[in-house]
Amino acid sequence: EPVREYEVETDGKIFIITSLLSQNNIHINNYANNITELKRTQRDLERLSVVASINRSGVYFIDLDYKIIYANEALLRITGYKLDEVLGKTPMKLFHGPLTDLGIYNNLVSASKNVQPAEVDIILYRKDRSWFWANVKKQPAENKETGMLEFFSIVEDISEKKLAEATLKKSQTMLSSLVCNLKEGILMEDETRHIVIANDNFCSMFGIPVNADLLTGSDCSRSAEESKHLFRQPDKFVTHINKILLNNKAVLNEEIEMINGKVYLRDYIPVIINDVLKGHLWKYTDVTESKSHERRLMQQEAKYRNI
Repeated sequence: EPVREYEVETDGKIFIITSLLSQNNIHINNYANNITELKRTQRDLERLSVVASINRSGVYFIDLDYKIIYANEALLRITGYKLDEVLGKTPMKLFHGPLTDLGIYNNLVSASKNVQPAEVDIILYRKDRSWFWANVKKQPAENKETGMLEFFSIVEDISEKKLAEATLKKSQTMLSSLVCNLKEGILMEDETRHIVIANDNFCSMFGIPVNADLLTGSDCSRSAEESKHLFRQPDKFVTHINKILLNNKAVLNEEIEMINGKVYLRDYIPVIINDVLKGHLWKYTDVTESKSHERRLMQQEAKYRNI
């Protein structure tokens, strides 16, 4: 054979040997090139290619002209395009539409110009012009073969997550509105006894001189000890609070008397989800007026009974 190439491996190094037969068929010239690093790079690229191709998230590379030079199957599946329809096109032309926030997109462009990574949530469009929420992570990368700068982006469809967030936010808003408009004083704590929500009536009942919204996140673990001076039986109040929290069982219509003459009915309900304690709900109802009326009735009954 006039020319033959083969690989040999020795001492952990890989060489490609090119053997050339002389024209007179008398001798052979052998040329050896060390391709260890090249092989390593090739294996890395193969691994990355496999990872990119099977990744559930969309992956695409763009050059300095913002044109797509690579896209994996997941991106095509998410967007509905074919490979030849995306190569050579810009993400702006393919994936953007009326609901796409240009301010967010400009953040990605700015990160590219400054060779900085970026991550945003943005509305993108499919080939059929239906839209979806996407989390886009953008990262600069240097192409070692060409020495040119490229950027790769990972696109994840987070529409379900955004829908769940919107539903949760709506529920929280409704719950907050409901709590704020209740006549009773409401306090909800998480399992670590930090305030999740309270209303202004709760603040008014216990003389807390701030808006209820400012209490969110406050630690209540020492609140009983710090506020016991407000109650007619301070030590009993603290002891009973600790007992309630230890038992984690509902306690309803418990009557407590304040030192200022107010009388409250307290309900405690542990918030338990999947058999795990997730918080504490306290409700205070001002029954001072009804208690005064009840006492007046009792006094009148006693008076007439005596007569």
